[in-house]
Amino acid sequence: MNIIFHKIRLYWFRILLVIIIILYTVLFSWLSIQRQAAFFSGFDLGNMDQTMWNTIHGHFFTLTNGENNLLRFSIHADIILAIISPIYYIWDNVNLLLIFQSFIISLGIIPVYLLSQKLLKNKFLSFVLVALYILHPSLEWANIYDFHSITLAIPIIILAYYLAYIKKYKLYYFAIFLALLCREDVTLIISTMGIVIFFFLKNHRLGVITTLIGISWFFLDLGLLIPIFSTGHQTWSLAFYQLQAGDNTSQPSLASTFSSLITQSGSLLISGYAIKYYLLILKPFAYLPLLALPFILPSMPTILLNVLSSKAFMTSPILHYESGLIPFMMISTIYALVFVKYLIGKISKFNKYSTKIMIIIGILLLIYTIRDNYTNSPLPISPNCYCTMYKITQNDINFENALEKIPQNARVDSSPEIRPHVSHREYAYSFPYGLKNSDYFAIITRNQMTGNTSPKIYELDLIQKLEKSKKYKIIYNQPPYYLFKKL
Repeated sequence: MNIIFHKIRLYWFRILLVIIIILYTVLFSWLSIQRQAAFFSGFDLGNMDQTMWNTIHGHFFTLTNGENNLLRFSIHADIILAIISPIYYIWDNVNLLLIFQSFIISLGIIPVYLLSQKLLKNKFLSFVLVALYILHPSLEWANIYDFHSITLAIPIIILAYYLAYIKKYKLYYFAIFLALLCREDVTLIISTMGIVIFFFLKNHRLGVITTLIGISWFFLDLGLLIPIFSTGHQTWSLAFYQLQAGDNTSQPSLASTFSSLITQSGSLLISGYAIKYYLLILKPFAYLPLLALPFILPSMPTILLNVLSSKAFMTSPILHYESGLIPFMMISTIYALVFVKYLIGKISKFNKYSTKIMIIIGILLLIYTIRDNYTNSPLPISPNCYCTMYKITQNDINFENALEKIPQNARVDSSPEIRPHVSHREYAYSFPYGLKNSDYFAIITRNQMTGNTSPKIYELDLIQKLEKSKKYKIIYNQPPYYLFKKL
């Protein structure tokens, strides 16, 4: 027994990290699954899920987009989906994907702790920074908001930087390879991480190689792969950045997008809208990254992409668009505390109290982090929680049972919230694209989004048309859910 207690005392921090990983994974897996069961998931989860399911069923990296099945490359270069798709051999259920996402995010505490301990040499402060990571409201919102490959990159990027710091080069290259497979915008993060490695880790060779890999991968993804498989041979998301372009109907090229950003973005970057967003993303980190500005550099591509986008929802903290900025905002916070510790050590009258002062700062930061999480997180204890998304009704359960009876070889057209429930099939359309080809029509008559349960006009009109037609039979009719079968 004494040996056991000795081992616990010796490795208590490792045990605590494992406990945190387990608790986070269980909690956010449960919340994500509850949200899915309440039909609050959406289009994105259906896309990812169908791509993975099709991959292991002989239709590599394909999904239903519009009226046809296309390669996923036409939307995003997130080949990581194909790599992780065999998890469905364990359990053929979309809920496993939600569990997997929660687990991968939770693993981010390991490189956060290890890097903090290397730089600060203080276990308490390292655990405070673990808490800051795991309690970050936008991280938690990204976790429960469907599934996104970019979210998987968060812990991988932090790990990659730590491996660069400790000079584990083979593992480092493997980590950035995995990160680059997550999505095309990760290429910009990796490119700028190379600059940080070059100037601040003083590892010139590694920095140059990293930047070159990132830039090369960027042009491979956005200049070659995505355009080849996209309609019109252009990258669809570039249309988000045609600032003040008079004609939004044509697909922009990579060159025209850069031109538009360079010539027209200056005033927007210093606008009140942009400054408000900068403060919003700094707030969960207690604005500490401002003390380590150079380390924010790899977060800047994501920040600029969000600010300059014509789609205002990309600056929302309750979606997944902050995923790309979190890794180096976290790393810059660690370096900010290193800088504070250095300043305290330089002041002679505070020098002998430096450890105690840092502990006090850590306590204050922990209190701040807990309060910010309490106010802004998706947790049920938060006063601002939109907890309707976690409440499963008997109607939800009954409709799910009706959907499960649809033959897997049938083609289904559905509302976005229903699509993740019917996407384990070769063809799973979203309204209105599958009206001609579908065997079943799964409908919800209201929006199921955070703060928005307004009626769906298209679906309400469609129900009337299907009810009047003799070609369709209604199988489920319990508002807001309807299921029709083509006769």
